[in-house]
Amino acid sequence: MSQHKEVAVEVFFPKGSSQWNSSTEHIHKHLICADHQIKVTNLNEDWNYLLHAELLPLPSRRCWYLKTNLWGLGFLIANIHAEVDLGRGFSFALPVYYSAVDYFGETSKYRTFTLQPELRYWFNGEYTSFYAAAHAGLGWYNFTDGKWRIQDKDGKTPTIGGGVSAGYRLPLQKENPRWFVEFAVGAGVYPLHYDRFYNEKDGALESTRKETYFGIDQLAVNLVYKFRK
Repeated sequence: MSQHKEVAVEVFFPKGSSQWNSSTEHIHKHLICADHQIKVTNLNEDWNYLLHAELLPLPSRRCWYLKTNLWGLGFLIANIHAEVDLGRGFSFALPVYYSAVDYFGETSKYRTFTLQPELRYWFNGEYTSFYAAAHAGLGWYNFTDGKWRIQDKDGKTPTIGGGVSAGYRLPLQKENPRWFVEFAVGAGVYPLHYDRFYNEKDGALESTRKETYFGIDQLAVNLVYKFRK
């Protein structure tokens, strides 16, 4: 089912005709039409001399989105995401995650500051439904894993990597929706250079290690608000 789109109809009157003067050489009328292939034969019965008419798509209105990942909030990771439509079905998103809390004392924590810029392609061109994306990732981390506490080396060696993701955006309102819910999952590759400490109060450094992580790097249930320009 096609959605209604606003288009401009530009009408040209030939110089010297009864309808022509310097102010009416180009007359623009706005219509609401169902698609881009409407053939215009006459706009008004009074306009009995119509030289040319064509449909001209109006410039699209760029939309901005503000989001938060409810899944992340459930783990006490503050986060905010901004997204903007780029046109032709593409959009750019920038999620920011931050956590500096201990869950149940010093030996249970997940601390991070992470950026994950992402370029999305929406398959229906309307910035809803399914999308596929490529993203980069930059993150500092300090978390516990049972016996060990893992931290990027000296707290100054963030991991830099990236991956691919996919998701689905669903409107929460039928007419002119502003609120959406969005589901996303992604995987990526990240080189890690980290210090491993014994997971205890003032735990000693056990080793410094390097390895490559490959796996899930994005899991989101986003609440989305849409701003129109």
